[in-house]
Amino acid sequence: MEHVTSIVSRLTDPLFDRNLSLVTFDNLQGNDLMQVLIDVFSSVDPNLKSIDKYARDKRQKERIIHLLTLLKFPDIPQNKHLYNEGIESFHYVHKPTIYSILNWVLSTHSKLVKRAYLANYLVPIEPPPAYLMQDEVLKHLTKEYRQAQEEFKTIHKIYEVEQSKNPKGWQKKDSR
Repeated sequence: MEHVTSIVSRLTDPLFDRNLSLVTFDNLQGNDLMQVLIDVFSSVDPNLKSIDKYARDKRQKERIIHLLTLLKFPDIPQNKHLYNEGIESFHYVHKPTIYSILNWVLSTHSKLVKRAYLANYLVPIEPPPAYLMQDEVLKHLTKEYRQAQEEFKTIHKIYEVEQSKNPKGWQKKDSR
């Protein structure tokens, strides 16, 4: 019940602006509960706004599982069998699973927003070695991609250092 209280408290914050009480939240079922989860994920990664309202399609839910993996959700099992069971419990909107995810995402929201942003640029792409050995263009593109990722990391670190020096953000100077 402690997690539910925390979840409802965060969902009523201005970021989500949900008009929920403990009772109304706990009474949410199926697609309504999934929609809350999708809305929360959309605030972490705006790319997920393309998930249809009341998405029932297993592929849509697998996209969320993929994001949870990218964000390093601690309860995603490494064992393939357990992972598949997790997808199934997620597919059937198992309340304890959804509550666990919501609690984690809401309690680490700002960190996850940053992680999701960085994941857009830093997710490694690993073509199968057999293709790399046969295709020089693919080999060259893969090398360029990795170099671009390293350049992005360097630039992002510089940006973070500058941000820490000026927490209000970079402001354009008046050139008059």
